[in-house]
Amino acid sequence: EASDGSGGLLATVMGWPGGRWLVVLGALGVSAYGLRQLWRAARGDLIKRLALDGLAARARRQIELGARAGTAARGVVFTLAGVLA
Repeated sequence: EASDGSGGLLATVMGWPGGRWLVVLGALGVSAYGLRQLWRAARGDLIKRLALDGLAARARRQIELGARAGTAARGVVFTLAGVLA
């Protein structure tokens, strides 16, 4: 390991017995979370949690689209982070 600490936690874990498998399992978990976020965005599950009563239809629709887009973006980021890990 480098004396400047650049090896980090990943290098430490990879040095453990079975460390490679732990890293793979972690990456799969991150990817699974990302895919779940994409699924929630596609289904619109998060809309139920928003208090949108009393809003005009146009404002409600814009908020719903923004929430779905944000959740989908988070899903893409986590899925790619897991795949590239």
